[in-house]
Amino acid sequence: MPSFSLARFSLLLSLISSLWLMPALSLQAAGLAPAAPGNLIGDIDAGVASLSWDVPSDDDVIEGYNIYINDRYTNTVFSNSYSTAVQPDTLYSFKVVAFDTAPRRFSPASASLTLPASLVPDDLTIPPSVPTDLTGDVTGTTVSIAWQPSTDDEAVLGYNVYRDNKYLTTVRTPAYSGDNAAGESHSWYVVAFDIRTNFSARSGRITLPDPGPVDTTIAPSVPTDLTGSMASGNPSDTVTVNWQAATDDQAVAGYNIYRNRQYIATRFGTEYIGTVDTGSSNNFTVVAFDFDGNFSASSKAITLPLGTAETNPGKPPSVPTDLAGETSNSNGQTQVQLSWTASTSTVKVAGYNIYRNNDYRTTVFTNAYTDTVPAGSAFSYKVVAFDSFGNFSAKSAPLSLLGDANQPPFFSDLDDQNLTVGEDWELVLRPVDVDGGAAGILISSPPAGVQFIDNRNGSRSLTWTPGPDDVGSHDITITAFDLQETDLRTSQTITLTVTDDAQPVDAPFSVSIAQAAYNLQEGNASGVNIPVSLTRDAGFEGPVTLTLSASNSDDEQGLTSTFTLDTLQAGDTQSTLNLALAVDVLPILSQQRRYSIVASDGTFTATSSVTVAVTPVALDDVYLIMGQSNAVGFSEDDAKQAGAGGLDQINLRIRQANVQSNDSKLYVSPASYTDSSFNFRTPAFVSAEDPLHEPVDPSTLAKEGTRIGMGLSFAKSALPNTSRNIILVPAAWAGSAFCNTELPAAHWNALQGTQPELGNTLLFDRALARVNETLRASGGILRGILWHQGESDSTAECAPLYEDNLVTLVSQLRSRIAVDARGEDARGPDANIPFVLGTMSKGNDARGDLSDFTPEKQIVDSVHRNIASLVPHADVVLTDDLTPSNSYPCGEASCIHFGADALREMGVRSFDALVRAGSQ
Repeated sequence: MPSFSLARFSLLLSLISSLWLMPALSLQAAGLAPAAPGNLIGDIDAGVASLSWDVPSDDDVIEGYNIYINDRYTNTVFSNSYSTAVQPDTLYSFKVVAFDTAPRRFSPASASLTLPASLVPDDLTIPPSVPTDLTGDVTGTTVSIAWQPSTDDEAVLGYNVYRDNKYLTTVRTPAYSGDNAAGESHSWYVVAFDIRTNFSARSGRITLPDPGPVDTTIAPSVPTDLTGSMASGNPSDTVTVNWQAATDDQAVAGYNIYRNRQYIATRFGTEYIGTVDTGSSNNFTVVAFDFDGNFSASSKAITLPLGTAETNPGKPPSVPTDLAGETSNSNGQTQVQLSWTASTSTVKVAGYNIYRNNDYRTTVFTNAYTDTVPAGSAFSYKVVAFDSFGNFSAKSAPLSLLGDANQPPFFSDLDDQNLTVGEDWELVLRPVDVDGGAAGILISSPPAGVQFIDNRNGSRSLTWTPGPDDVGSHDITITAFDLQETDLRTSQTITLTVTDDAQPVDAPFSVSIAQAAYNLQEGNASGVNIPVSLTRDAGFEGPVTLTLSASNSDDEQGLTSTFTLDTLQAGDTQSTLNLALAVDVLPILSQQRRYSIVASDGTFTATSSVTVAVTPVALDDVYLIMGQSNAVGFSEDDAKQAGAGGLDQINLRIRQANVQSNDSKLYVSPASYTDSSFNFRTPAFVSAEDPLHEPVDPSTLAKEGTRIGMGLSFAKSALPNTSRNIILVPAAWAGSAFCNTELPAAHWNALQGTQPELGNTLLFDRALARVNETLRASGGILRGILWHQGESDSTAECAPLYEDNLVTLVSQLRSRIAVDARGEDARGPDANIPFVLGTMSKGNDARGDLSDFTPEKQIVDSVHRNIASLVPHADVVLTDDLTPSNSYPCGEASCIHFGADALREMGVRSFDALVRAGSQ
């Protein structure tokens, strides 16, 4: 393995830190960056690689060199030679980057040297071997998989992990660990790639949890109950086909759709939306397939438009889906606007019944409804469809708005229990609900003889008199559930420990908390107060100290705790614990956190536990989008699928700033870039719709543009992780750069520099004005910044300046964006505001080949890939595989632009990267 010098690495970190701490203007070096080290030579002898190179030219003094092995930083040296131990019969790729004295500039990387020469292949396009021997298991809610490392004629760089046929993440070692929701089963495979970005074929699949030996030749069941509808249009009609999901002994992977016996599409859900010639009649069938390549028989056919012989008056409509809503407050009232994807049926859907907090509210005849409720009240909605024959669908999934979701009940003071053989024991179970509703109680796996008694006062008791045969530990799970929303529930497992001797009294005191519904509001400085009582045995008057511990590190995140008395002296029996929760970097969902209050006199301890409900801060999430054309979204024309059920369908919980279009003719003066009245159209905020950088038509509140970007897909990925609305702030501009350009004549510099190559600060100023106005108008919280740029700066004059310009941009944004509910501590050059960027396109189609970057583009690309080491709380989205060779068509004009499928995938990956950046 390569040698590693901790002292030198620490020195490098200190050098980088010193750059971050310098005033921003000092990052612009007066001189030029060193030239790339030349004539890199070396050999491997007796397990040691020895390298040397020429000292590059520079207008200052070369101070040192960074060594990269297999494209990874390894060490820093201060002479033009380097030696390190290596493995025998292993191919290594070496590069060297020079840096000069402060103010420091880094050279481009040297030409790559691959050693030993005897192992260098003639063909550099050979992919790694297929990963083999996938194994894994699921423990609790964590899935872990591992595999045999792939081999390559050069070096394997990493592995892409796929779950249920969809890309999930990239890892550098042959193992992955992540979340797996309880009860869920998923199929996994991996793809290896090498240092030249050659991709292996995919590995075999495994399903976790492991179902054991299975027959992999069993085909899925036949899809049934095909339903469909047609919407007339010009020049084509829109057809929608739905079906009941097939079943499989393991898992159904997807469905092939056939029109008039000809294959037309594959879908991974149970719906197909497409177009047919206006007025035509067509026959549709569906075939299911599983992950082992088995195909079902074809379904029964459905002919659209439906004829009278095909209608089925006894079949209910499909369940309404994608229920979404937005709210506005006025005069103590909250107005709620709901929408959902229309149900389908073999006959006409006649209308929808609306339920609020499980009570019938009204009936409507379109897939939209407006309601008014008292401001600040908790409410949720469900929708039921019905047809003209009186058939009713099941209720839709519930929707709760404003963070006022009905929270599950829980037990605030449930602890493990110690019991003695022959003595009567009773545990009173009284669930609490911060919403004020009634709750039910369930128990599972109680020991034989335990009685479960209804006390008829909202509580139940567990009673037991254990016998000699019961000595030992017994786990029992107790569940509290909401009587209105029975799927809202909390389970807690406690241990009953039975001994055959009387339990010794360890401590001459005990500690307890009052049973109540403790609700901790994120961002509320007052927090929640929890009364703590100390009971002393007769004759004990010693001091007792109170401390708090959390059940896990996540429960400590952002928490501040204080006791009114942390030491109870003789005669003191009461204290109050105050818990306050700061607003987190990333949004949180409603949850429960468990804490233990420990009382100690230095010799003995006593403990009592408390569970509190945590309610997220009731402020919307704001994300800033910056960069050039790929951040704007230059997909193929007519790529947008914004109709009902479409991939780019509007979601009312995702909003956007309705900004002025990127037209240079409109920005007639520098002041116009920061003028909020000019930058924001009327209305200032609308439902987010592609293209995000195009304003809506004021009369229709719709957009005519047909291209898409990555922003809406990013927001849809973020939506399940927040109870609030999301607000996107579009601020990108096609063709823009840090360096001076004529079109646009506005640039990204955060500070006006002195280099003649650099342009102005107008685009930075515009982005700052837009996000600050959004924060002011919405009261929201800045949750992250997305950046996709670099092509326009990939020139001989500009590329060497890119790293400093980008680092300065990030530090200035974090310092100058208006303070929000996270407070002053969330602002500053290194503040934890997640910053995510993506790599540039390596696409290759008939219009051009971008797969081989120029030396200048390689400099910019290196900054992108190493952003996490240059900027704290940052991460990169790798896009090398989002190319035509992997079935991702390029976008408008050329492969410099990603196509719609790639942009949607980039949105998903950007959210994953943002979570990683925010968790640093």
